[in-house]
Amino acid sequence: MFICEIMYPRKKHAAEFAEHERKKAECEARRAREEAIHAETRRLEREEEQRRKKRRRSRERMREVEMRKAYDVRWKDLLTSGKDEAQLELRFHDVPWPIAVHGSSVSVKDITADAISAFLFHLEDSSGDGDDTKMRKDKLRETMLRFHPDKFEARVMSRIAEKDKAMVREAASVVVRTVSDLMSGIK
Repeated sequence: MFICEIMYPRKKHAAEFAEHERKKAECEARRAREEAIHAETRRLEREEEQRRKKRRRSRERMREVEMRKAYDVRWKDLLTSGKDEAQLELRFHDVPWPIAVHGSSVSVKDITADAISAFLFHLEDSSGDGDDTKMRKDKLRETMLRFHPDKFEARVMSRIAEKDKAMVREAASVVVRTVSDLMSGIK
């Protein structure tokens, strides 16, 4: 009796029931299409974000390479200017420090072990093989030779303005300590 009662209204209202089922199926299909569109939109947004990050990393790598080139050029200019011209009086910001910040905005507080390490070894350099270790050693050796207290005193400190000498000595000692620590960590 129960089955007959349920079947009877369905038979009696078959057109209404079919219309209801059709609308229900349309609604589910629309919901599925909207969800597919949202999923595709999210996928495209993730891909675009990855492309933006890749472009940003590429620009950052280019900027790092340019900063390193400028650092080397500034050192060459500093060392050759003392030979060609009369003793120029240099300021703290005239010394090329091995950090990413250059110019008149650099201060002793900017010269930290982390900043020096990040400047000398950026993540793109590390490949994990023996060449990486050799490259690191070479960079550290070159930096140590530039800031070695005896050589730095003779080549640079004699040309530093009197009011900046204490700051330059302090910053140079931070560079030497950091490079020494980094050298002892490489085997």
